[in-house]
Formats: sequence, C-alpha cells, structure tokens
Amino acid sequence: MKGLLSVRNLQHHYRVRKRRIFSSDTRPLKAVDGISFEVSPGEMFGIVGESGCGKSTTARLLLGHLPATSGNVFFSGERVSAVFDANWRRMRRRM
Repeated sequence: MKGLLSVRNLQHHYRVRKRRIFSSDTRPLKAVDGISFEVSPGEMFGIVGESGCGKSTTARLLLGHLPATSGNVFFSGERVSAVFDANWRRMRRRM
C-alpha cells in the first residue's frame, strides 16, 4: 500500500427480491465486484462507465457511506471502515 488511496478487491452486493408473487426470497445483485486500484499523491483518477455499472456505488464505498460486502479501502494508510467519529470527519476533509 504505497498510494494515497488504495482499494483491494472491493465488493458490494445488494439484496434484491426475486420477482415471484408468493415468495420473499432474495438474491444478491453484484453492484461492485472485486475492483482494485491505487491512486498516488498528485495523480488524477476517474471512474467512467455505462449507466448502472457501479460508479456511484463505488464512490459511496470509497467515502464510507456504504459498507463493503468484502475488500478494503485505505486512505493515507488508514482503513476507511475502521475510522470513527472525530477522526472520520478529519479523514473526510482530506479526501
């Protein structure tokens, strides 16, 4: 982990109901499935793709607005999901 932002095998699966009249079963919908990348200080990075491909979900995961199904996001060496309260505000300002 050398980058300012490091993402390792990030996944987020939503639970969606199956379209059946008398069933309440759910199935996973893979919105983000195993992405990894690293952004170094001074580097520019963009996420592009078709509608519904997971761009907004990825951004929410990076900012900690959604919990990851699996994988890790590190900002300046700190795991984003492990930062709370005042430290969280400090980290968000730096993002």
